[in-house]
Amino acid sequence: MEVTRDYIHQLLIKVDSFFQENIDPGFAVASPSKYVIKPIADLQADLSYDDIWRTGEHLSAEQLTDVLFSKSIKFNFWDFQLVQVKSSSMCIIVFLNYYPEQVEIGIHCAFPSIYSLSDSRCPGNKCIFLIVKSVIDRFDLCGLLEGGAPEDEFDEESREIANRISKDRTPEQIAVVLADVFNKAFNLCYSPDIYIKPAKKIKVLLSQG
Repeated sequence: MEVTRDYIHQLLIKVDSFFQENIDPGFAVASPSKYVIKPIADLQADLSYDDIWRTGEHLSAEQLTDVLFSKSIKFNFWDFQLVQVKSSSMCIIVFLNYYPEQVEIGIHCAFPSIYSLSDSRCPGNKCIFLIVKSVIDRFDLCGLLEGGAPEDEFDEESREIANRISKDRTPEQIAVVLADVFNKAFNLCYSPDIYIKPAKKIKVLLSQG
């Protein structure tokens, strides 16, 4: 099998599709994803995925294609691991390995339990945290993300909100939770009415089967 740039490009599309479909088919993951690439042999035993992500160079799909193409002879197994979702973009680590007995390029995809679909509070067992995060990041309280705040700025708040709501809550009830969480986190005194627009969007996404 000839490994061409087009082959790798199509493979990356399949990998992104795999992660998106297995996280939540209703979750709009923006393109492009970002990648960090590491040969298995170069890894220290005590490094976490987050450690690798923080210390590695973040690559675009085009840059990753060039790296994989240049290393396709040396490495024949690519292990794609979803680290996290930030501002509706996927952060993925690509682990490279070589198995002498394996002739063709192989891939494996996985993601941490934090993105598990086993959440019975949501139709289709969707991940409530990712739904909340996708809306909150777009809402961008006070323009913090636009102003250069870290992409995980609202992750803690999104996780608390996700733990306190369900598909059975009304938009007004969800707005009350949003107001409570954000007012405490950022020392604000906004009324729930300020949060009704993102609350309605969250309600719609939670209710979709």
